[in-house]
Amino acid sequence: IPLLFETGADVLCDAILAASAPEPLRIERAMKRPHMTEAKLEFILATQWRDTQRNAKATHVIDTSKGVEDTYQQVDALLEEWGIVG
Repeated sequence: IPLLFETGADVLCDAILAASAPEPLRIERAMKRPHMTEAKLEFILATQWRDTQRNAKATHVIDTSKGVEDTYQQVDALLEEWGIVG
């Protein structure tokens, strides 16, 4: 959820997955969203933890920089590791 750590809601979680990509790629993706402006994005980024902070507290980090298929593979591998899918 947005602001999971910032609000302290992480204490309610058994595991936390952080989606992470290099900042230039995140900015590029964010600016493609409908109605996104540079001002909105600056506000969002100012309210959120930096990736390094969030990734350090997450139990698992999913690298989303290589595209959707690679991201799905990482999530599937984690679900297999946890015994959720076989």
